[in-house]
Amino acid sequence: MLSAKKFVIIVPITPLGEIILYRGKRGWELPGGSIEEGETPEEAATRELFEECGIRVSKDELIFIGTLKDREGEGYIFSLLIDRNISLNERARAFRKLPMNDLAYPIHETLALVNAAIAKILPRRGDVRGGPKKSKNSRDR
Repeated sequence: MLSAKKFVIIVPITPLGEIILYRGKRGWELPGGSIEEGETPEEAATRELFEECGIRVSKDELIFIGTLKDREGEGYIFSLLIDRNISLNERARAFRKLPMNDLAYPIHETLALVNAAIAKILPRRGDVRGGPKKSKNSRDR
């Protein structure tokens, strides 16, 4: 019996709420990939982030968001706050708004991952779809 593929997805976020994506063969996507034999999910995440975006981080900088099971296997989702002045490689770019028409994966999947990461890292910023969330005490005028 074949074991399920294990993979990582990383949602890098700048202090301004920008999401760092890289240009893959299918379009813009979140950094990530397979966990190699003998590698921990955190080690895979730091390796993939460097390979795809040119960003070096320690595994201690990663924030675990959760797991994702799909037909391909089991994924470990991480995020981290990235300094906006960090140097990205030629395939990576920080987006204030996601390039909805040129994402490698379905929009709803990408948005779900991004919004979960933003909620954990930047809880007061709202989500990427609609700007800041209103508090229960705020009124529309």
